[in-house]
Amino acid sequence: MLILFSIGEHGGAFVIRADGRHGELALPDLDRFAACAREREELWRGGHRGGLRDWLDADDFSAARLIEFDKPDPAAASAGKGDAAQPKPTPTLADLQQAAGAGFWTPLREAFGNVRRWYIVTGPGQHTLPLEMGRTEVAARYYCGLPAYWRLRDQPLPLPAPGSGMDIAVDAAWGTRSPIPFVECEADLVRHIVTGRNTATRRRDGAALLDGRPLAARVQVACHGQAVGAVGRAHGVLVLDAAAGVVLEPARAAHLPGQMAELFASSCLGGVVGQTAGGDAQGMVPPLQLRGLPAIVACLAPVPDFYMPMLAALYWHARVAGVLPHEALEQAKSQFRSGNWPPELLTPVRAAYTARMTDVLERAAALDLGDRTVMTAARSVAGWCLPDEVRKKHFWKPPKHLSWEDLRGFVQEWCAGADRRAALVTEVADRFIAGRHDLPAAARASIEHLCAYTVCFGDVAQAGEVA
Repeated sequence: MLILFSIGEHGGAFVIRADGRHGELALPDLDRFAACAREREELWRGGHRGGLRDWLDADDFSAARLIEFDKPDPAAASAGKGDAAQPKPTPTLADLQQAAGAGFWTPLREAFGNVRRWYIVTGPGQHTLPLEMGRTEVAARYYCGLPAYWRLRDQPLPLPAPGSGMDIAVDAAWGTRSPIPFVECEADLVRHIVTGRNTATRRRDGAALLDGRPLAARVQVACHGQAVGAVGRAHGVLVLDAAAGVVLEPARAAHLPGQMAELFASSCLGGVVGQTAGGDAQGMVPPLQLRGLPAIVACLAPVPDFYMPMLAALYWHARVAGVLPHEALEQAKSQFRSGNWPPELLTPVRAAYTARMTDVLERAAALDLGDRTVMTAARSVAGWCLPDEVRKKHFWKPPKHLSWEDLRGFVQEWCAGADRRAALVTEVADRFIAGRHDLPAAARASIEHLCAYTVCFGDVAQAGEVA
């Protein structure tokens, strides 16, 4: 077991081995990793309203998924008296993964090369670190503070048994300026997958999770998310009803009724764990771990609405086949990255995506092109795996900078007639599904970002009955 701590500017870990021996491990580069993570958090929080599920849909867009900022030329930076004024390059995902490796995983491998699974308990100042970054062959289980670790070690809830029911809660936020239509696609796919294994599902609106009815053993939530609090101490919440402003906060999460034992929170920033003024872990994950939930899948960053349903579908496909949660998420990520999707999913995936894309284009076709407040349907198309010619003509600028003339042009060309809508939907589906082994660079970057920032918290080693 590894208990992370920081004293002043020095980071380290208290290591307890399986044979009972213990000691300390210095992690001198952990602070560099933490600083890199904070810079990326500042980028997100400065660029939009705090974490929309697909920030490519947001009016206040400024930080796209994996924008690669140009690094300054060292020769140019060394010339003149204005060296100190040179802007610092924003860390990329690759920078963060490298910092995580150098500051955390490499020292662990060098000190304990024979360990294949770590139980990692975060301490004050470390809760917000995206520790999954840079991990390679070693397995890891994450706990938000010692209370969560001891709760899950001594009294975990049993993992849901085969056939246990599932609640699927979604909010597409159509009543807001930033709809996320593919949460409906996600719900369709997950329901198709789990009902095929004799699992009863119950579809609920997001806000209905707070109506007092007991929750099923498995819960899938797809909605907007948000980070609240100061940079470096912020924690994630789920926006269950964006139009009405209904938010699932940590205090409410701690008292949700029912026997929920597995949660997949498909939302921007829902897995971000901050801390209180006293250093205790704060967010959605800590109270759920204290309840004994052995498996919580959540995201530590803004995530792409168009691509998120596929990761959720691959995860639940593995789960209903009996793969345990951590391994199911690893398998889902590997399949998503490689394009080696289960053949039996290809038809339902195409049907679900086709239905949702058609719905978005039909909504756009019905809009009053003179009303700026209702152009969000057309803007959301920017996040799709579009044909190159469509993107170059209509969506070559970040969504924030798309003019109303750009959006009108797209609607008139691709949304006005059923044949044109069907043609675009078919092209996008072919590129994303049939072309999954050779996706364009932007799509691959979005998938890599999504996989890097989606984490499974907890463990099921002592969790009783398993699926």
